[in-house]
Amino acid sequence: MNGEGPYVMRVSLSVLDDLGINLYSNMAAVLSEVVANAWDADATKVTIVLGDTEIVIRDNGHGMGLEEINERFLHVGYRRRDAGRTKSPKLLRPVMGRKGIGKLSLFAIADEVIVATRMKGTSPHCFVMKTDEIRDAIEKGKTYHPQPGDISKAPKMPGTTLFLARLKKTADERTGAALRQRLARRFSVIGTESFNVEVDGRKVSVNDRGYWRSVEYMWVVGDAPKYIAELREKSRKPKPDRFGTIDGWVDKDQKWKVSGWIGTVAATRELEESENNLPVLARGKLIHEDLLTSVRQGGFVTKYVVGELRADFVDQDKAFDIATSDRQSLKETDERFVALVKFATAAMRKVNTEWSRWRKETATEKARQYPSIDGWFRTLSDDADRRAAETLFGKIGSLPLKRTVRSSTSTGSSRSNACESAISSESSITCRMATSIGCYRCLRGSTTSSPCSMPRSREAASR
Repeated sequence: MNGEGPYVMRVSLSVLDDLGINLYSNMAAVLSEVVANAWDADATKVTIVLGDTEIVIRDNGHGMGLEEINERFLHVGYRRRDAGRTKSPKLLRPVMGRKGIGKLSLFAIADEVIVATRMKGTSPHCFVMKTDEIRDAIEKGKTYHPQPGDISKAPKMPGTTLFLARLKKTADERTGAALRQRLARRFSVIGTESFNVEVDGRKVSVNDRGYWRSVEYMWVVGDAPKYIAELREKSRKPKPDRFGTIDGWVDKDQKWKVSGWIGTVAATRELEESENNLPVLARGKLIHEDLLTSVRQGGFVTKYVVGELRADFVDQDKAFDIATSDRQSLKETDERFVALVKFATAAMRKVNTEWSRWRKETATEKARQYPSIDGWFRTLSDDADRRAAETLFGKIGSLPLKRTVRSSTSTGSSRSNACESAISSESSITCRMATSIGCYRCLRGSTTSSPCSMPRSREAASR
Protein backbone atom coordinates (compact mmCIF):
# COMPACT_ATOMS: atom_id res chain seq x y z
CA MET A 1 0.00 0.00 0.00
CA ASN A 2 1.38 3.43 -0.90
CA GLY A 3 1.17 6.52 1.29
CA GLU A 4 -1.97 7.74 -0.44
CA GLY A 5 -4.25 5.28 1.39
CA PRO A 6 -6.85 2.93 -0.05
CA TYR A 7 -9.53 5.50 -0.63
CA VAL A 8 -10.16 7.30 -3.92
CA MET A 9 -12.52 10.16 -4.71
CA ARG A 10 -13.59 10.69 -8.33
CA VAL A 11 -15.34 13.57 -9.99
CA SER A 12 -18.26 12.38 -12.10
CA LEU A 13 -19.44 13.88 -15.37
CA SER A 14 -22.62 14.75 -13.49
CA VAL A 15 -20.69 17.52 -11.71
CA LEU A 16 -20.00 19.21 -15.05
CA ASP A 17 -23.60 18.70 -16.10
CA ASP A 18 -25.38 19.53 -12.86
CA LEU A 19 -23.18 22.43 -11.77
CA GLY A 20 -22.48 23.85 -15.20
CA ILE A 21 -24.23 22.85 -18.38
CA ASN A 22 -27.65 22.12 -16.89
CA LEU A 23 -27.65 24.47 -13.92
CA TYR A 24 -28.27 27.73 -15.76
CA SER A 25 -31.29 28.03 -18.02
CA ASN A 26 -30.64 31.37 -19.73
CA MET A 27 -27.86 33.58 -21.02
CA ALA A 28 -28.52 36.41 -18.58
CA ALA A 29 -27.92 34.09 -15.62
CA VAL A 30 -24.63 32.90 -17.13
CA LEU A 31 -23.33 36.37 -17.97
CA SER A 32 -24.34 37.52 -14.49
CA GLU A 33 -21.66 35.17 -13.12
CA VAL A 34 -19.09 36.78 -15.42
CA VAL A 35 -20.15 40.27 -14.34
CA ALA A 36 -19.94 39.23 -10.68
CA ASN A 37 -16.40 37.91 -11.22
CA ALA A 38 -15.43 41.25 -12.78
CA TRP A 39 -16.84 43.08 -9.76
CA ASP A 40 -14.79 40.86 -7.44
CA ALA A 41 -11.70 41.61 -9.57
CA ASP A 42 -12.09 45.37 -8.93
CA ALA A 43 -13.17 46.09 -12.50
CA THR A 44 -14.83 49.44 -13.10
CA LYS A 45 -15.97 48.60 -16.63
CA VAL A 46 -17.30 45.49 -18.33
CA THR A 47 -18.15 45.34 -22.04
CA ILE A 48 -20.23 42.60 -23.65
CA VAL A 49 -20.40 42.21 -27.41
CA LEU A 50 -23.05 39.84 -28.75
CA GLY A 51 -22.07 38.32 -32.08
CA ASP A 52 -23.76 35.72 -34.26
CA THR A 53 -21.07 33.12 -33.60
CA GLU A 54 -19.21 34.54 -30.61
CA ILE A 55 -19.81 36.47 -27.41
CA VAL A 56 -16.93 38.58 -26.07
CA ILE A 57 -16.76 39.90 -22.49
CA ARG A 58 -13.98 42.25 -21.43
CA ASP A 59 -13.22 43.75 -18.02
CA ASN A 60 -10.53 46.07 -16.69
CA GLY A 61 -10.08 44.26 -13.39
CA HIS A 62 -6.76 43.14 -11.92
CA GLY A 63 -6.48 40.12 -14.26
CA MET A 64 -4.74 36.84 -13.42
CA GLY A 65 -1.24 35.46 -13.33
CA LEU A 66 -0.43 31.76 -13.63
CA GLU A 67 -0.90 31.11 -9.91
CA GLU A 68 -4.32 32.82 -9.86
CA ILE A 69 -5.38 30.87 -12.95
CA ASN A 70 -4.50 27.45 -11.59
CA GLU A 71 -5.19 27.92 -7.87
CA ARG A 72 -8.39 29.93 -8.18
CA PHE A 73 -10.00 30.17 -11.59
CA LEU A 74 -9.39 26.56 -12.68
CA HIS A 75 -10.00 25.24 -9.18
CA VAL A 76 -13.65 24.25 -9.36
CA GLY A 77 -15.15 24.77 -5.91
CA TYR A 78 -12.52 27.26 -4.70
CA ARG A 79 -14.22 29.21 -1.92
CA ARG A 80 -12.51 32.57 -1.71
CA ARG A 81 -14.40 33.67 1.37
CA ASP A 82 -13.30 30.59 3.29
CA ALA A 83 -9.75 31.57 2.35
CA GLY A 84 -10.27 34.97 3.98
CA ARG A 85 -10.68 36.86 0.70
CA THR A 86 -13.99 38.47 1.61
CA LYS A 87 -13.22 41.84 0.01
CA SER A 88 -11.68 42.80 -3.31
CA PRO A 89 -7.97 43.70 -3.01
CA LYS A 90 -8.03 47.31 -4.22
CA LEU A 91 -11.51 48.80 -3.85
CA LEU A 92 -12.41 46.63 -0.85
CA ARG A 93 -15.75 45.66 -2.30
CA PRO A 94 -17.71 42.91 -0.51
CA VAL A 95 -17.20 40.05 -2.95
CA MET A 96 -20.17 38.38 -4.64
CA GLY A 97 -18.59 35.01 -5.41
CA ARG A 98 -18.81 32.23 -2.85
CA LYS A 99 -19.17 28.67 -4.13
CA GLY A 100 -16.43 28.68 -6.78
CA ILE A 101 -18.55 27.04 -9.48
CA GLY A 102 -19.62 30.10 -11.46
CA LYS A 103 -17.02 29.50 -14.17
CA LEU A 104 -18.76 26.23 -15.09
CA SER A 105 -21.84 28.24 -16.05
CA LEU A 106 -20.06 29.34 -19.23
CA PHE A 107 -20.50 25.86 -20.66
CA ALA A 108 -24.26 26.24 -20.44
CA ILE A 109 -24.16 28.56 -23.47
CA ALA A 110 -20.85 27.73 -25.18
CA ASP A 111 -18.82 24.59 -25.92
CA GLU A 112 -15.59 26.55 -26.23
CA VAL A 113 -14.29 29.20 -23.84
CA ILE A 114 -11.10 31.18 -24.46
CA VAL A 115 -9.68 33.04 -21.46
CA ALA A 116 -7.17 35.82 -22.17
CA THR A 117 -5.84 37.75 -19.18
CA ARG A 118 -3.08 40.04 -18.00
CA MET A 119 -2.07 40.92 -14.45
CA LYS A 120 0.13 43.90 -13.61
CA GLY A 121 3.78 42.87 -13.37
CA THR A 122 3.27 39.40 -14.92
CA SER A 123 3.22 37.88 -18.39
CA PRO A 124 -0.13 37.65 -20.21
CA HIS A 125 -1.87 34.31 -20.52
CA CYS A 126 -4.38 32.74 -22.88
CA PHE A 127 -5.90 29.27 -22.71
CA VAL A 128 -8.78 27.38 -24.31
CA MET A 129 -11.34 25.16 -22.55
CA LYS A 130 -13.60 22.82 -24.53
CA THR A 131 -16.55 20.84 -23.23
CA ASP A 132 -15.73 17.66 -25.16
CA GLU A 133 -12.12 17.66 -23.94
CA ILE A 134 -13.22 18.16 -20.33
CA ARG A 135 -15.67 15.25 -20.67
CA ASP A 136 -12.98 13.04 -22.18
CA ALA A 137 -10.53 13.79 -19.35
CA ILE A 138 -13.15 13.07 -16.69
CA GLU A 139 -14.18 9.81 -18.32
CA LYS A 140 -10.56 8.67 -18.41
CA GLY A 141 -9.93 9.75 -14.83
CA LYS A 142 -7.32 12.27 -15.88
CA THR A 143 -6.58 15.85 -14.86
CA TYR A 144 -7.78 18.27 -17.49
CA HIS A 145 -5.14 20.59 -18.98
CA PRO A 146 -6.57 23.46 -21.06
CA GLN A 147 -4.56 24.13 -24.21
CA PRO A 148 -2.61 27.41 -24.58
CA GLY A 149 -4.36 29.93 -26.84
CA ASP A 150 -3.42 32.84 -29.05
CA ILE A 151 -1.51 35.17 -26.72
CA SER A 152 -2.31 38.14 -28.98
CA LYS A 153 -5.88 37.96 -27.66
CA ALA A 154 -4.63 39.02 -24.20
CA PRO A 155 -5.49 42.61 -23.21
CA LYS A 156 -2.76 45.24 -23.37
CA MET A 157 -3.63 46.48 -19.88
CA PRO A 158 -4.57 44.50 -16.75
CA GLY A 159 -7.90 42.75 -17.15
CA THR A 160 -9.54 39.63 -18.51
CA THR A 161 -11.30 38.88 -21.79
CA LEU A 162 -13.54 35.87 -22.39
CA PHE A 163 -14.39 34.60 -25.86
CA LEU A 164 -17.41 32.29 -25.91
CA ALA A 165 -17.60 30.25 -29.12
CA ARG A 166 -19.50 27.25 -30.49
CA LEU A 167 -22.61 28.77 -28.98
CA LYS A 168 -25.59 26.66 -27.97
CA LYS A 169 -29.31 27.25 -28.36
CA THR A 170 -29.46 28.59 -24.81
CA ALA A 171 -27.56 31.60 -26.16
CA ASP A 172 -30.26 32.39 -28.71
CA GLU A 173 -31.68 35.24 -26.62
CA ARG A 174 -28.91 37.46 -27.93
CA THR A 175 -30.58 40.85 -28.14
CA GLY A 176 -28.88 43.80 -26.53
CA ALA A 177 -32.05 45.36 -25.14
CA ALA A 178 -33.25 42.14 -23.49
CA LEU A 179 -29.84 41.45 -21.95
CA ARG A 180 -29.47 45.00 -20.65
CA GLN A 181 -32.86 44.76 -18.97
CA ARG A 182 -32.12 41.42 -17.33
CA LEU A 183 -28.66 42.47 -16.13
CA ALA A 184 -30.07 45.74 -14.78
CA ARG A 185 -32.58 43.76 -12.74
CA ARG A 186 -29.99 41.29 -11.46
CA PHE A 187 -27.55 43.87 -10.09
CA SER A 188 -28.03 46.94 -7.95
CA VAL A 189 -24.36 47.99 -8.40
CA ILE A 190 -24.54 48.36 -12.17
CA GLY A 191 -24.68 51.97 -13.31
CA THR A 192 -23.00 53.33 -10.18
CA GLU A 193 -20.03 55.67 -10.32
CA SER A 194 -17.53 52.83 -9.81
CA PHE A 195 -19.04 50.04 -11.93
CA ASN A 196 -20.42 50.20 -15.44
CA VAL A 197 -21.49 47.46 -17.83
CA GLU A 198 -21.99 47.95 -21.56
CA VAL A 199 -23.88 45.66 -23.92
CA ASP A 200 -23.20 46.25 -27.61
CA GLY A 201 -21.82 49.71 -26.90
CA ARG A 202 -24.65 50.93 -24.67
CA LYS A 203 -24.38 51.29 -20.92
CA VAL A 204 -26.71 49.32 -18.69
CA SER A 205 -28.51 51.74 -16.38
CA VAL A 206 -31.25 51.89 -13.79
CA ASN A 207 -33.57 52.97 -16.61
CA ASP A 208 -33.14 49.59 -18.31
CA ARG A 209 -35.00 47.86 -15.49
CA GLY A 210 -38.18 49.17 -17.06
CA TYR A 211 -40.57 47.80 -14.47
CA TRP A 212 -41.49 51.14 -12.95
CA ARG A 213 -42.80 52.64 -16.17
CA SER A 214 -46.35 52.04 -14.92
CA VAL A 215 -45.86 52.32 -11.17
CA GLU A 216 -48.85 54.06 -9.63
CA TYR A 217 -48.15 53.74 -5.90
CA MET A 218 -44.86 53.12 -4.17
CA TRP A 219 -43.57 52.16 -0.74
CA VAL A 220 -39.96 52.75 0.28
CA VAL A 221 -38.60 49.95 2.48
CA GLY A 222 -35.99 50.87 5.06
CA ASP A 223 -33.21 53.12 3.82
CA ALA A 224 -34.19 54.22 0.32
CA PRO A 225 -31.73 53.27 -2.44
CA LYS A 226 -30.15 56.29 -4.12
CA TYR A 227 -31.96 55.71 -7.38
CA ILE A 228 -35.42 55.94 -5.77
CA ALA A 229 -35.57 59.66 -6.56
CA GLU A 230 -35.00 58.89 -10.25
CA LEU A 231 -37.46 56.03 -10.12
CA ARG A 232 -40.10 58.29 -8.61
CA GLU A 233 -39.46 60.87 -11.30
CA LYS A 234 -40.06 58.30 -14.03
CA SER A 235 -43.15 56.80 -12.42
CA ARG A 236 -46.59 58.35 -12.53
CA LYS A 237 -45.49 60.72 -9.78
CA PRO A 238 -47.80 59.62 -6.97
CA LYS A 239 -48.93 62.29 -4.55
CA PRO A 240 -46.88 62.42 -1.34
CA ASP A 241 -49.67 60.78 0.65
CA ARG A 242 -49.54 57.87 -1.80
CA PHE A 243 -45.85 57.33 -1.44
CA GLY A 244 -45.70 55.05 1.60
CA THR A 245 -42.94 53.78 3.84
CA ILE A 246 -42.23 50.40 5.44
CA ASP A 247 -39.85 49.90 8.33
CA GLY A 248 -36.88 47.83 7.18
CA TRP A 249 -36.10 45.91 10.36
CA VAL A 250 -36.49 42.16 10.03
CA ASP A 251 -34.97 41.29 13.42
CA LYS A 252 -33.42 44.01 15.56
CA ASP A 253 -31.79 41.53 17.95
CA GLN A 254 -29.98 39.84 15.05
CA LYS A 255 -29.46 43.22 13.32
CA TRP A 256 -31.16 41.92 10.20
CA LYS A 257 -32.70 44.59 8.02
CA VAL A 258 -33.70 45.18 4.42
CA SER A 259 -34.02 48.15 2.09
CA GLY A 260 -35.60 48.69 -1.29
CA TRP A 261 -39.04 49.44 -2.61
CA ILE A 262 -42.40 47.90 -3.45
CA GLY A 263 -44.61 49.37 -6.17
CA THR A 264 -48.00 48.62 -7.65
CA VAL A 265 -49.31 49.25 -11.15
CA ALA A 266 -52.79 50.42 -12.08
CA ALA A 267 -53.72 47.28 -14.01
CA THR A 268 -52.26 43.77 -14.26
CA ARG A 269 -52.09 44.08 -18.05
CA GLU A 270 -49.34 46.68 -17.57
CA LEU A 271 -47.03 43.99 -16.19
CA GLU A 272 -45.26 41.25 -18.06
CA GLU A 273 -45.20 37.91 -16.26
CA SER A 274 -41.47 38.26 -15.57
CA GLU A 275 -42.05 41.65 -13.91
CA ASN A 276 -44.70 40.62 -11.38
CA ASN A 277 -42.27 39.54 -8.70
CA LEU A 278 -40.31 40.73 -5.68
CA PRO A 279 -36.64 39.74 -6.10
CA VAL A 280 -34.10 39.73 -3.28
CA LEU A 281 -30.57 41.03 -3.80
CA ALA A 282 -27.57 40.57 -1.53
CA ARG A 283 -24.18 42.24 -1.95
CA GLY A 284 -25.55 44.00 -4.99
CA LYS A 285 -26.54 40.81 -6.88
CA LEU A 286 -29.72 38.79 -7.31
CA ILE A 287 -29.90 35.91 -4.84
CA HIS A 288 -33.62 35.02 -4.79
CA GLU A 289 -35.78 35.53 -7.87
CA ASP A 290 -39.20 36.03 -6.30
CA LEU A 291 -40.20 36.37 -2.67
CA LEU A 292 -43.88 36.75 -3.57
CA THR A 293 -44.20 33.01 -4.18
CA SER A 294 -43.51 32.44 -0.48
CA VAL A 295 -45.93 35.11 0.76
CA ARG A 296 -49.17 33.25 1.44
CA GLN A 297 -51.29 36.08 2.83
CA GLY A 298 -50.33 39.08 0.75
CA GLY A 299 -53.81 39.76 -0.56
CA PHE A 300 -55.08 40.44 -4.06
CA VAL A 301 -52.54 43.25 -4.48
CA THR A 302 -49.72 40.74 -5.12
CA LYS A 303 -50.93 40.46 -8.72
CA TYR A 304 -50.05 44.16 -9.18
CA VAL A 305 -46.67 44.21 -7.43
CA VAL A 306 -43.18 45.05 -8.69
CA GLY A 307 -40.09 46.05 -6.73
CA GLU A 308 -36.95 44.72 -5.09
CA LEU A 309 -35.56 44.10 -1.63
CA ARG A 310 -31.93 44.17 -0.56
CA ALA A 311 -31.10 41.82 2.28
CA ASP A 312 -27.35 41.46 2.81
CA PHE A 313 -27.92 39.49 6.01
CA VAL A 314 -28.85 36.39 3.98
CA ASP A 315 -25.29 36.25 2.55
CA GLN A 316 -22.96 36.92 5.48
CA ASP A 317 -19.33 35.80 5.29
CA LYS A 318 -19.28 33.87 8.55
CA ALA A 319 -22.77 32.42 8.29
CA PHE A 320 -23.83 29.23 6.54
CA ASP A 321 -24.32 29.65 2.79
CA ILE A 322 -28.06 29.35 2.11
CA ALA A 323 -28.00 30.18 -1.60
CA THR A 324 -28.78 27.33 -3.99
CA SER A 325 -26.08 26.25 -6.43
CA ASP A 326 -27.35 28.52 -9.20
CA ARG A 327 -27.66 31.41 -6.72
CA GLN A 328 -31.19 32.11 -7.95
CA SER A 329 -32.98 31.20 -4.73
CA LEU A 330 -32.48 30.66 -1.00
CA LYS A 331 -32.96 27.56 1.13
CA GLU A 332 -36.43 27.98 2.54
CA THR A 333 -35.80 26.16 5.83
CA ASP A 334 -33.07 28.52 7.03
CA GLU A 335 -34.06 30.89 9.84
CA ARG A 336 -32.92 33.92 7.84
CA PHE A 337 -35.22 33.07 4.96
CA VAL A 338 -38.09 32.29 7.32
CA ALA A 339 -37.61 35.69 8.97
CA LEU A 340 -37.47 37.39 5.56
CA VAL A 341 -40.73 35.76 4.47
CA LYS A 342 -42.40 36.80 7.74
CA PHE A 343 -41.25 40.37 7.12
CA ALA A 344 -42.46 40.33 3.51
CA THR A 345 -45.85 38.93 4.53
CA ALA A 346 -46.36 41.74 7.05
CA ALA A 347 -45.18 44.29 4.49
CA MET A 348 -47.61 43.01 1.88
CA ARG A 349 -50.50 43.21 4.36
CA LYS A 350 -49.70 46.87 4.87
CA VAL A 351 -49.38 47.42 1.13
CA ASN A 352 -52.69 45.66 0.49
CA THR A 353 -54.54 47.79 3.05
CA GLU A 354 -53.16 51.10 1.80
CA TRP A 355 -53.42 50.09 -1.87
CA SER A 356 -57.13 49.30 -1.49
CA ARG A 357 -57.79 52.65 0.16
CA TRP A 358 -55.70 54.63 -2.30
CA ARG A 359 -57.34 53.01 -5.32
CA LYS A 360 -60.77 54.05 -4.07
CA GLU A 361 -59.54 57.59 -3.45
CA THR A 362 -57.86 57.83 -6.86
CA ALA A 363 -60.88 56.44 -8.71
CA THR A 364 -63.20 58.81 -6.84
CA GLU A 365 -61.02 61.79 -7.73
CA LYS A 366 -60.98 60.80 -11.40
CA ALA A 367 -64.73 60.25 -11.51
CA ARG A 368 -65.49 63.56 -9.81
CA GLN A 369 -63.57 65.44 -12.48
CA TYR A 370 -66.81 65.24 -14.45
CA PRO A 371 -69.34 67.85 -13.24
CA SER A 372 -72.38 65.62 -13.62
CA ILE A 373 -70.81 62.84 -11.51
CA ASP A 374 -69.44 65.31 -8.98
CA GLY A 375 -72.87 66.89 -8.66
CA TRP A 376 -74.46 63.50 -8.10
CA PHE A 377 -71.83 62.54 -5.52
CA ARG A 378 -72.45 65.79 -3.61
CA THR A 379 -76.10 64.87 -3.19
CA LEU A 380 -75.11 61.82 -1.12
CA SER A 381 -75.37 62.89 2.48
CA ASP A 382 -75.18 59.47 4.08
CA ASP A 383 -71.65 58.20 4.84
CA ALA A 384 -72.64 54.66 3.92
CA ASP A 385 -73.87 55.89 0.54
CA ARG A 386 -70.60 57.73 -0.08
CA ARG A 387 -68.53 54.68 0.85
CA ALA A 388 -70.62 52.53 -1.47
CA ALA A 389 -70.10 55.06 -4.26
CA GLU A 390 -66.34 55.11 -3.65
CA THR A 391 -66.26 51.31 -3.75
CA LEU A 392 -68.16 51.46 -7.04
CA PHE A 393 -65.70 54.00 -8.46
CA GLY A 394 -62.81 51.76 -7.42
CA LYS A 395 -64.29 48.73 -9.17
CA ILE A 396 -65.17 50.67 -12.31
CA GLY A 397 -61.69 52.20 -12.43
CA SER A 398 -60.13 48.73 -12.70
CA LEU A 399 -62.29 47.69 -15.67
CA PRO A 400 -60.75 47.66 -19.18
CA LEU A 401 -61.46 50.70 -21.35
CA LYS A 402 -64.51 50.42 -23.59
CA ARG A 403 -64.61 53.11 -26.26
CA THR A 404 -67.85 51.99 -27.91
CA VAL A 405 -71.14 50.60 -26.68
CA ARG A 406 -73.34 48.38 -28.83
CA SER A 407 -76.57 50.06 -29.80
CA SER A 408 -79.74 48.64 -28.34
CA THR A 409 -82.24 50.49 -30.61
CA SER A 410 -83.43 47.13 -31.97
CA THR A 411 -85.04 46.43 -28.62
CA GLY A 412 -86.85 49.73 -28.63
CA SER A 413 -84.60 51.60 -26.22
CA SER A 414 -82.64 54.70 -27.21
CA ARG A 415 -79.99 57.01 -25.81
CA SER A 416 -79.44 60.69 -26.27
CA ASN A 417 -76.77 62.00 -28.63
CA ALA A 418 -74.91 63.45 -25.67
CA CYS A 419 -74.88 60.06 -23.96
CA GLU A 420 -73.62 58.26 -27.09
CA SER A 421 -70.89 60.86 -27.52
CA ALA A 422 -69.72 60.50 -23.92
CA ILE A 423 -69.75 56.72 -24.02
CA SER A 424 -67.51 56.57 -27.11
CA SER A 425 -65.19 59.36 -26.00
CA GLU A 426 -61.87 59.29 -24.18
CA SER A 427 -63.69 59.84 -20.89
CA SER A 428 -63.18 56.22 -19.99
CA ILE A 429 -64.16 56.38 -16.37
CA THR A 430 -67.43 58.13 -17.23
CA CYS A 431 -68.18 55.49 -19.84
CA ARG A 432 -67.35 52.69 -17.46
CA MET A 433 -69.43 54.19 -14.72
CA ALA A 434 -72.46 54.55 -17.01
CA THR A 435 -72.08 51.05 -18.37
CA SER A 436 -71.65 49.44 -14.95
CA ILE A 437 -74.47 51.30 -13.21
CA GLY A 438 -76.75 50.72 -16.16
CA CYS A 439 -78.04 54.28 -15.97
CA TYR A 440 -77.05 57.18 -18.22
CA ARG A 441 -78.78 60.06 -16.47
CA CYS A 442 -75.45 61.02 -14.91
CA LEU A 443 -73.99 61.66 -18.34
CA ARG A 444 -76.96 63.73 -19.55
CA GLY A 445 -76.78 66.12 -16.64
CA SER A 446 -80.10 64.87 -15.24
CA THR A 447 -82.24 67.44 -17.11
CA THR A 448 -85.31 65.25 -17.30
CA SER A 449 -85.04 63.09 -14.22
CA SER A 450 -83.41 62.92 -10.82
CA PRO A 451 -79.80 61.71 -10.31
CA CYS A 452 -79.16 57.97 -10.05
CA SER A 453 -80.52 56.56 -6.83
CA MET A 454 -78.04 55.20 -4.31
CA PRO A 455 -79.74 51.81 -3.99
CA ARG A 456 -79.03 51.24 -7.67
CA SER A 457 -75.42 52.34 -7.22
CA ARG A 458 -75.01 49.99 -4.27
CA GLU A 459 -76.42 47.25 -6.41
CA ALA A 460 -73.81 47.95 -9.06
CA ALA A 461 -71.07 48.14 -6.47
CA SER A 462 -71.89 44.67 -5.26
CA ARG A 463 -71.70 43.17 -8.73
